Amino acid sequence: MRAQPDGHTLLLAGAGQLGLYAITANRPLYDPVKDLQPITVVAVTCYAIAVHPSLPAQNLRELAAYAKANPGKLSYGTAGVGSPNHLTGELFKSLTFR
Repeated sequence: MRAQPDGHTLLLAGAGQLGLYAITANRPLYDPVKDLQPITVVAVTCYAIAVHPSLPAQNLRELAAYAKANPGKLSYGTAGVGSPNHLTGELFKSLTFR
């Protein structure tokens, strides 16, 4: 952020991480929208949910029903606390257990 704008310093970061930083940092040191200039999309990612074949769920609706019927028996892995896939998992959990 503090490098001279000489065209030789690049930041490779995901939009998810930059967006999360802006809304989760107590005192953000920068505003990704105002302070950074995107130049290209390097990759596009998507999220998938995979379950062990022994789990009786063939789709997301069945997985949600199984989770509701079996509280505390499922867990999931993510890239880390606060990561986009962690927050997606928490969103799924909050929508499932309304």
